[in-house]
Amino acid sequence: MGKFITKAALAAGIAVAALPLGMASAGAAPVATEPAQQVGTAGMKFYDDYWTLKSCKTVGNWGLKKGKWSVYECQFSGWDWDLYYDK
Repeated sequence: MGKFITKAALAAGIAVAALPLGMASAGAAPVATEPAQQVGTAGMKFYDDYWTLKSCKTVGNWGLKKGKWSVYECQFSGWDWDLYYDK
């Protein structure tokens, strides 16, 4: 039984992995890639990423108090929060 589950899982994984290749060869329109910097962060430098908005803002405010930057922005990256700053 264990081998059947392993083979089935492997077959499903191969089918899922091959799906984007099949779609691309079927004449699907190319997907535009998202720019590295989103609107509002142009010219700003990346500092670090954080799991929560609260922790991103805490570090952003710390940088303001310490004079490390004059403005910061926390932006959701789809997985976590990225902190950008400018002097």
